Amino acid sequence: MIKALKSIANYLWVGALPNTLAGALLYDSIENLNRGEYDKLAGNGLVALINVGLGLKKFIDYKKIKKALEVHGWDGRIVRPKSYFWCDRHLTKQACRQVGYLEEYKAFMKQEGHKWFHLFPKLYRFNEFKRSVDEALDV
Repeated sequence: MIKALKSIANYLWVGALPNTLAGALLYDSIENLNRGEYDKLAGNGLVALINVGLGLKKFIDYKKIKKALEVHGWDGRIVRPKSYFWCDRHLTKQACRQVGYLEEYKAFMKQEGHKWFHLFPKLYRFNEFKRSVDEALDV
């Protein structure tokens, strides 16, 4: 029971932004249903489902990073592909916190020049990100 509650809390925390948006849209959909405004219901419901899917993808990424850190130990090569966007850094920080590599993660982010409020840090490095994705897909 405790493990399930921890997993739910991690899911909500890791995908905080998409889950918050999904909750707000679902609430708005229920309000539209109560008012009889059925034309807005489908649009809000669809966008809410997309956000739930994004939250689930973030949780899956979090679990992959956490497992990789547990198996291989701290390595910047595990963390670097998830350092380009705020949501990815958020889930990586949570994984590092739970495995015990939070200080190494903070030092790595400081070395990279990322701040917590940067949504898209070092946008000029996007080609490096694209190359790493292309290399991963080739394997």
